[in-house]
Amino acid sequence: MSRTVLLVGASVRASAFSAIRAWFDPVAIDLFADWDLRHACPAHRVDPPSYPEAIEGLSLRATLPGTPWCYTGAIENHPTLIDRIARERPLWGNPGAVVRAVRDPFALADALRRAGLPAIDARRHAHGLPTDGSWLVKRLRSAGGAHIRPLDANGPAPVEGGEYLQRRILGPSGSAVFVGTAAGSARLCGVTRQWIGHDGAAFGYLGSVGPVRVARAVRTQLGQLGSLLARDFGLRGLFGVDFVLSRGAAWPVEVNPRPTASVEVLEWATGRPFFRDHAAAFGAEAAEAGHETCVMRPRGRVGKLVVFAPAGGRVPDAIRWPETDPGSGRLPRVADLPPPGTAFLTGQPVLTLLDAGPSASSCRIRLARRLISWRDRLRSWSP
Repeated sequence: MSRTVLLVGASVRASAFSAIRAWFDPVAIDLFADWDLRHACPAHRVDPPSYPEAIEGLSLRATLPGTPWCYTGAIENHPTLIDRIARERPLWGNPGAVVRAVRDPFALADALRRAGLPAIDARRHAHGLPTDGSWLVKRLRSAGGAHIRPLDANGPAPVEGGEYLQRRILGPSGSAVFVGTAAGSARLCGVTRQWIGHDGAAFGYLGSVGPVRVARAVRTQLGQLGSLLARDFGLRGLFGVDFVLSRGAAWPVEVNPRPTASVEVLEWATGRPFFRDHAAAFGAEAAEAGHETCVMRPRGRVGKLVVFAPAGGRVPDAIRWPETDPGSGRLPRVADLPPPGTAFLTGQPVLTLLDAGPSASSCRIRLARRLISWRDRLRSWSP
C-alpha cells in the first residue's frame, strides 16, 4: 500500500514531520519550502502572488493520481479551492461545506447557545456598539490572529460583508486539539496555552506551550464542545478550537477545521504522532508490519515560539543549519529554517524555536531567553 500523502498550506513543515513520524511519505506544497522541510521530503514552493490558486496546479503535478491530500492553515479560507482539489484526489480533511458552516461565527454561536455552551456575542455591523475597545473587528477570512483590531473611535470602520464584530473576552488564551471520527464523535487530544501578540499584529499568534491542565469543569465543557462540532458540523480528523478562559469557562473564539500549530506541541509532549490519528479518521490503515511509527519520548511540557524579524535582512549564504531527522524522535530546537540567501522584511516570521521542560513556565523562560539571542542574530543579518 502506498504511504504517500500530499500536504498543502501556508506552512506544512510541522504536519509533514508528523506524517513522517507516523510512517507516511509526505509531499509538501507551501509558501516557504523551508530548508528542513526540503531535506525531509519533496517540497514545492508557491510564489506569494499566486497563492493559494497555484496550489491546485502544483497538486495535480506533485504526485500520482489517487494520492490522498490534506491541508493546513490557512486553506480553510478557500473552501472552493478545497472542493476543486478534492474532485481530483481523496481528501483527508474537511470539505468546503463543512468549513463554511463551522467558520461562520454566527452559525457557531447559535449552535453553542442551543447546546447550553458558552458563546461569545457576534455582530454583523457596528451600529450602536460602544467604541471603547470592548468589541473586536475581525475578518471572516483570517488565520493566526492577523488583522484583528479593537473597535474604537480612532480606528477604521468595519467593512460590512468582509468583517464582523466579536465581543472582547479578557483572560488567558488557549487552544484545544481534537480528533473527529466518521461516526460523529471527537476525542480531546490536549490543551495548550497560547501566547498572543507581536510587533506585527497585536492579536497575532506567537507561540504555544502544553499540555496545560484546566479545571475539571472546563475539560468537561471542552469535551462537549468537540462532540458538538463533530456531530452537528461533521468535523473529522485533527481540528482545533481557540478559546479564552474567563469566569470558569472556555469561551470559543474560532474553530480551525484542520491541524493547528498546537498539534506539534502536544505531539512532542505526549510522544504520540497525531498524524496517525488524523489519517485513521479517513480510513487509512496503520503502519505496515515491520514499519512501526517513530518512537518519541514524552517530554512533560513543550513550547514553541515563532521568531519575527526585528528588522529586514537576508539569511547568510554560508549559514549551516543543524541537520534535522524527523524520524529520529529527537526534538528539534529550531525549525522552519529559511534557505540560505532568503530575504526577509521587518515583522515577517523567520523561524520557530522549540524547547521542553518540566513545566509550562520553565518552557516559557527558556524560549524567552533564546528569543532575545535570535533577535540579536537576525539584526546582525540586516544590510
